[in-house]
Amino acid sequence: AAPAAGPSSGSPAGATPGMSPQVSAVASSNQRPAENAIDGSILTRWESDFSDPQWLMVDMGVDISFSTVELHWEAAYGKVYDIDISHDGVTLWTTVYSETNGSGGAEVIDLTGNSGRYIRMYGRERGSQWGDTLYGYSLFEFIVSGDPSTPISDPTASPCRLY
Repeated sequence: AAPAAGPSSGSPAGATPGMSPQVSAVASSNQRPAENAIDGSILTRWESDFSDPQWLMVDMGVDISFSTVELHWEAAYGKVYDIDISHDGVTLWTTVYSETNGSGGAEVIDLTGNSGRYIRMYGRERGSQWGDTLYGYSLFEFIVSGDPSTPISDPTASPCRLY
């Protein structure tokens, strides 16, 4: 399958026979719904409360071999944040990427060699184009690419957008 495309204004992707299970999202807080970050539309967004820390977690429905995660930030973004992966989504989190000076916009993070069912952005410090932290974290899209049917040991697998 082809690598993940950027966000579009299309409709949300639903479960398709033979494809991965339905993907869902939850967050530590919701000024705007967590599901907006995985709906495939740049016209909607998830926004957290106006404090640190905050997180957005995506349940892929099954364990997958991750390829990339794309974060498409609104003007209020994560300046310091981690990308964590888990098999249980509760206690066993592994940090696979740490950003210490994010600047917003679109960020594509390579996750090759990591697998799990849950992935989250754990925001530690907010930033904004205005140089203040009056706002929460704000993501137009949180796009996960990977392969639910390929073992992590298969380096020839082609990534696909999973929702």
